[in-house]
Amino acid sequence: FSQLPNRDAERNRLGISADETVVLYVGRLHPQKGVELLGEAMRDIRRRGIRSRLLIAGAGNANYVDSLQERFHKLVNDGTVIFAGQLNGNQRLAAFAAADVFAIASECESFGMSIAEAMAAGLPVVVSEECPWPDIETRNAGFRVKRSASAFADAISRLCPDRKLRMAMGTNGQSLVTKLSPRSVASSMCDLYEQCLDSTSNASIARAA
Repeated sequence: FSQLPNRDAERNRLGISADETVVLYVGRLHPQKGVELLGEAMRDIRRRGIRSRLLIAGAGNANYVDSLQERFHKLVNDGTVIFAGQLNGNQRLAAFAAADVFAIASECESFGMSIAEAMAAGLPVVVSEECPWPDIETRNAGFRVKRSASAFADAISRLCPDRKLRMAMGTNGQSLVTKLSPRSVASSMCDLYEQCLDSTSNASIARAA
């Protein structure tokens, strides 16, 4: 994530102009993930006159995906909502590079890998309160909001016109997820093992005494 693909190249490929804010969702397309709420939030945001797009990267049950495309067919037809399908490797990185905001309205997440990836990519994140990332608020890396279309629309609308805020939150998010780097995780594991060894050693000394 420290060397993302060219931002302008991906936006040009998708037909997105420089003055449009791209909201990205990356994940499985399933009712649990709240993609419908993001679509309704985008409908609200466009009514407010904010030039923005919703880029949906992911795959799911064909019938469910069809129902999403039918529900938001007007937004799909005018390019406001883009279904990019499953993205892997450089394609996935290119989507993060093209985006300005990451959003997920999941009703349940055990971790949320795409949230960590978005922060690593320097994006401010807007997540539902059900997502297990309280540090997003305490570290000012984005917003945790109620799981409703209006709450997401309000949060995203705050970020869309404010590039300075987006950049500040994105930088905070990158700092937050450095603890997930291989070096950081390995160091934490070493510390844990040393604590266990010290505890074992102290217990042996106590028994000997």
